[in-house]
Amino acid sequence: MTISHKAPLRRLATGVATLVAASLLLVATPAVASADELDHGSTATCKARIVDELSDGTLIGHLRRIVVTPPTTMFSMFTFNPQPVSWRFVVEKAYRYWEGNPWKVIYKSPLQNRMASFTQPADFRTQSFLVPVPDPQESTTYRVEVRMMWWSFDQQLVLKRVRYLLPYMREVVDGQPTGAGVMPCYYSRPYYL
Repeated sequence: MTISHKAPLRRLATGVATLVAASLLLVATPAVASADELDHGSTATCKARIVDELSDGTLIGHLRRIVVTPPTTMFSMFTFNPQPVSWRFVVEKAYRYWEGNPWKVIYKSPLQNRMASFTQPADFRTQSFLVPVPDPQESTTYRVEVRMMWWSFDQQLVLKRVRYLLPYMREVVDGQPTGAGVMPCYYSRPYYL
């Protein structure tokens, strides 16, 4: 009986060739660099509603909704083939975070899956989070983290993940932008506008 060592060597050579080809594709893509920008095109807007006015003219409102636009820089990592990509956002909440209290994840948006090409980013939809009103605790603060994933062609393996806190959130009161930039979204009962 003769034992052949060619089959294991052939499998090893095939595996090495596959890894080399995959690494060359990843190294040769300039789109990966653009995916490391600060906000990736995402924005968050804190929407409040005026519920009362004090005698001194101070408006009291409730934070109602946080709206998050999707990343606009999710291109395929590969030059010739479209690639599956995904995104979601996470809302974190803290009670008096300035006192060192921990942030807790209270909401994860549905994962949106799309195909992106090397020249055309994925076409995602805006998503939002309905803030519980009134919040049971005073001095509650919200912030938003965006999570992005680039998948293998068969969608079985995540090739790259990017997670980041949005550095800036817009404020809109009764449908009108206030021009104020907030980070994080602050809710105090009452919420003074």
